[in-house]
Amino acid sequence: MRQTESGAVVVLTNGRVVTPFVEIESGTVVISGEKIVEVKPSRPGSLPPNARVIDLGGLTVVPGFIDVHIHGAHGADALDATAEAILTMARFLAQNGTTAFVPTTASAGWEQLANVAAAAAEVKKLGARGAEVLGLHLEGPFLNPERLGAQNPAAVQDVDLGRVATFLEHFPGLVRIITLAPELPGALGLIRYLRQQGVVAAAGHTNADFDTMNAAFQAGLTHAVHLFNGMAQLHHREPGPVGAILTTPGVSCEVICDGHHLHPAAVRLAAFLKAPSDLILATDAMRATGLPDGEYDLGGLSVRVAGGVARLPAGSLAGSTLTLAEAVRNAAAFTGFPLAEVVRWATANPARLLKISDRKGHIAPGKDADIVALDSDFNVVLTLVRGKVVWDARGRHQ
Repeated sequence: MRQTESGAVVVLTNGRVVTPFVEIESGTVVISGEKIVEVKPSRPGSLPPNARVIDLGGLTVVPGFIDVHIHGAHGADALDATAEAILTMARFLAQNGTTAFVPTTASAGWEQLANVAAAAAEVKKLGARGAEVLGLHLEGPFLNPERLGAQNPAAVQDVDLGRVATFLEHFPGLVRIITLAPELPGALGLIRYLRQQGVVAAAGHTNADFDTMNAAFQAGLTHAVHLFNGMAQLHHREPGPVGAILTTPGVSCEVICDGHHLHPAAVRLAAFLKAPSDLILATDAMRATGLPDGEYDLGGLSVRVAGGVARLPAGSLAGSTLTLAEAVRNAAAFTGFPLAEVVRWATANPARLLKISDRKGHIAPGKDADIVALDSDFNVVLTLVRGKVVWDARGRHQ
């Protein structure tokens, strides 16, 4: 195999490859330019000539993690509305195994949201070194005031389809997910519109009852953010949003596996009830992620981080300081499920939600070479984004 116009041939060899659908105990991944071209068992003398070879020495190789719900990291927040803030997030995420992400806004005014969108669009065009920006996730501003959690009450608004339509027209193809409360007046009409536009409508910060949730599914809602958190709770006579989400095939849901948002048994419950393709690990991370404990801002609210746990002054959780590599490690420990299945929750499943499975979420020929190598403690040793090494903890192959 020869060098192509798009870049050199890179070979990752002697790693445990989790695709995640197939596992190769000692495997080799051949990359040409930005794409994976071959995945096979490692054998002596089987490497292509003139390739750049990276010997993984038994590390575990998985697809790059995809975070569909992340507000900030390493001092930056999407609502900072600058390209530098999103680039800061992208660089930090790559060091921690996330190769693609959807910057997520908390509720805010439309002018500020437009500034965030412009910054995200700029970074998307740059293709900068770090995790790839896939678009934008608007968490709000159409949320139930009774279930706001760490959302700013001053920024919550009534459903306004016209505003959304104008926003989507101004930033075509950028918005990938909008989280809303399905019980709000006008929400079902907005969900139908989002389905027509190819935008994922997600439930969150909601008091919807079981019947309303099912009406939302019929209208086109296909996802739910941070299951159990920011929503009416499961009751045996009124299952509410939790019951509807857990019992409806094809509706995906996020779990935040930091050991604080959910008890391990709640994670196991979700894992047992949802189809293997419908569970997604997300971080809901805020700007304190990767930084020491202290005082931080989240969507205009003051947040105190102590022991790595972010809370509002009243004690409510306010996002997390989680990375997806940590979430995968925790989910494997909480559920006892095989690594390949847990990896799927952070790779193939978010790719499926975003309708990018044709290029991301798997280690297979033709896919983007977004690849992460982990040690036995789930520490990220190596990260490639579209075939480029963007992080090497060993300081080699840069």
